[in-house]
Amino acid sequence: MSKEPKNRSKYLYLIIGVLVLLFLVYYCSKNKPSPGPVKPEDSSRISSLPSFYAINIPLIPQKGSNSCWAATLEMINTKDSIYNKKSTETRYLQSIIGLLPGYAVDESRKMNEPGWNKIKQHLANKKAIVTYKYFDQKFAHVFLVKGYQETPNSRWLIANDPYPVRNGKIVALAFNQFLRPCDSQIDYKEFSFSVEANHFKEPTLALLSNENLQSKGEPLYTPPGISLNNKTNLKIEESDVWNLSNSQIKTIKNLKKDFFDAIAVSYDPGNEVLKLDKSSFLRINQFHDILRFSKYDNTIDAKTSYLFDNEKLAFVNFTKNNKPLISNTFEIQDLNNKKTLYLSRFEKYETSEMKNWETIKNAVLGNQHRLAGWLSSKKNQVQARISSNSSSSQLQIPSEDFSDISMLNLPGGMIFSFKWEQFKEDKLVADPYRQLKSKTGQAVFVADGIPFYRLQDIILPERGKLILNEDPVAEEWKQDIQVINLSTGISSEGSALTLGSKDQIWKILEVPSNNPWAIAPYEGFWQPTPISTTGAQWIGISDRNNSQPPGNYTFEKEINLNKTFGKLEYNFSLAYDDELLSIQLVSPSGNTKNISVEGLRNPPPKGYFLGKIISGEINSEETGKWKIRIKVKFIDAVAGLIVSGKIKTKW
Repeated sequence: MSKEPKNRSKYLYLIIGVLVLLFLVYYCSKNKPSPGPVKPEDSSRISSLPSFYAINIPLIPQKGSNSCWAATLEMINTKDSIYNKKSTETRYLQSIIGLLPGYAVDESRKMNEPGWNKIKQHLANKKAIVTYKYFDQKFAHVFLVKGYQETPNSRWLIANDPYPVRNGKIVALAFNQFLRPCDSQIDYKEFSFSVEANHFKEPTLALLSNENLQSKGEPLYTPPGISLNNKTNLKIEESDVWNLSNSQIKTIKNLKKDFFDAIAVSYDPGNEVLKLDKSSFLRINQFHDILRFSKYDNTIDAKTSYLFDNEKLAFVNFTKNNKPLISNTFEIQDLNNKKTLYLSRFEKYETSEMKNWETIKNAVLGNQHRLAGWLSSKKNQVQARISSNSSSSQLQIPSEDFSDISMLNLPGGMIFSFKWEQFKEDKLVADPYRQLKSKTGQAVFVADGIPFYRLQDIILPERGKLILNEDPVAEEWKQDIQVINLSTGISSEGSALTLGSKDQIWKILEVPSNNPWAIAPYEGFWQPTPISTTGAQWIGISDRNNSQPPGNYTFEKEINLNKTFGKLEYNFSLAYDDELLSIQLVSPSGNTKNISVEGLRNPPPKGYFLGKIISGEINSEETGKWKIRIKVKFIDAVAGLIVSGKIKTKW
């Protein structure tokens, strides 16, 4: 009995202790300090992050003018490929968020609010960042950030960009360039839109992630560069670019191979030499405003110091084995009254704007003989440049004749305007992605499949307008596509010929003025005919399949391509008895493409049935009479040839 009071007091103390503990927990939870931009426990974690990290996410190009958002979603989850189509509709920010479970938008208001350390940590956790960014007040673009690279004085983000259509590219983007609003201010704005009955606002930059990326109070990042504050204008001087390039190439050479693998550049810093190519310097005005681009004063000198849309770019290449490897873009940042020339991005040369321009320039220079006649009609301008050799119409066009180069990004890809010494009265526009129409109904000329227009003649698609075309090719070019049935044993209308009649389309070169005969398949051994999709049948030297004269024979078909095109695509198959010697496609000028004959025959028992599909493309724009030539050897009296398939032009 004497122990009972002690037990009661023990329980009482226990109850009081529990109540005190609960009170302390409640008090602490109500009065805990608000987290700062980076908590102390985060500092050690961030400092331990590597200087480079990239998530292994493949680049997927957008398939249509408005499908950048769809391609970006597909990169995150390949199951979302259902959205990435040629005719994908525009999606605004809120509808894209609805397709990204777990992702939200960071409500940043200033350039320095998305924190570099927060972004690094997010990417190191294998979480990509969807970027929704406006490049003017109507044009938003969506791309994926998948990695970063940090040096003692530089910050780079690695981005999978689905633009241009069907191509895309991977770029290393300077952190300040990534964050910079389209109006080159520090604060982000909102744009107001009215689409049908809906009214809404969108931020100029939205980062979609599954973590908060804000970090208040970080200083505004300033890239390493050359100060322009002491200059009377903002002109990009070549000497400034060389000085900056020399410092940047040293930095780039010190990066690891993993980084170059992440941006799809074939370069091993430890074993390969990277050099600066001074001959590659190119100054370009970049427009984001269609009206300014189309109204640009043609009389302004190429060396003007004006800035257009706050972006005047200079390009220069780094080379490996004397071939361009990396394209570097330099531009001017003008923030807080501090003007700086800096390296804004670098990327694989093959997918760069620099390569686009050089393709355009080479298309003109490489077609001098074709353009000579057109130019010579303007005798007062160019007659002096025609070669003195009367037997040649070669026109000498030095590359420095190109000047005042500008570019404008359209939904399908970049277009370029420029002055050309041979065409003095107007500025020309090159349309490599074939998005434009002309007020006159046609281009001035076409070179290597690229149409060239006068600047004042082009009809530009309205920015922000919903484009539902299957692809960005203008209607005038779509109408020029030709499809030719290559098949043997068919009429000019494409139907199967009566057996024992002559094929008037194919010829036999070894038999002058002779056309082959449509013959029946050798029962039990040869491909049954006619082929349902093409009407193709067997042909031979005589009208019976078992009475063919042995020998080597070349079967030839003319293909009349009389409409402008950029590429030639072939897709066919064949069967033969006895041996296949060669297959050739011959252009109107005599250029010959040899197609390999190895491995085309089926193994027994279907050795004489249509074999492997023969397909490919030829980059050419030669109109006129092309030819396909197929040479076979007839060993005995049972012999023949059948070809089934098509050839078509395309852009």
